Amino acid sequence: MSKEMDTKYHVNERGMHWMLATFFVIGDIAGGGLIVLPGALKYTGLVGGIILFFAMMIIASYTAALLGENWVILQKKWPEYRNHCRKPYPEMGYRGLGPTMRKIVSYCVNFTQFSVGVVYLLLSAKIIQDSILLMTGTYITFCYMIIIVAAILLPVTMLKSPQDF
Repeated sequence: MSKEMDTKYHVNERGMHWMLATFFVIGDIAGGGLIVLPGALKYTGLVGGIILFFAMMIIASYTAALLGENWVILQKKWPEYRNHCRKPYPEMGYRGLGPTMRKIVSYCVNFTQFSVGVVYLLLSAKIIQDSILLMTGTYITFCYMIIIVAAILLPVTMLKSPQDF
């Protein structure tokens, strides 16, 4: 990085507070990790699972640091990104490798978000179904439970950004 880019540092005046951002990042990382951890420990054993957990934690942390550094560089070189950017990852792809990469990255992000959403919906429906059966003795079929959970979560998915919470 050039010396000129090192001396200038941009701070957004608008945006969410770092405490709220931290809450969302921890919730995202811990939520996925807590769902996957029991399976990893089951199939790899306790020692192998712990080693795998720490290796993935280091890789995820390093990737997050690189993405953050990339975003800071993007904001320094192109001031239009200093305001709210709705799709930062495709914009990074666009500035790095052109308009085709913007489309590819956008597709990858959308596919990943859809896949994760489906998995969370299925897991949540199963956990809630089992909890209701255990606590009340009422059996609700899995198909109906998926519809109920999806209907409850749908309004939250319509929010534009975490700032709207």
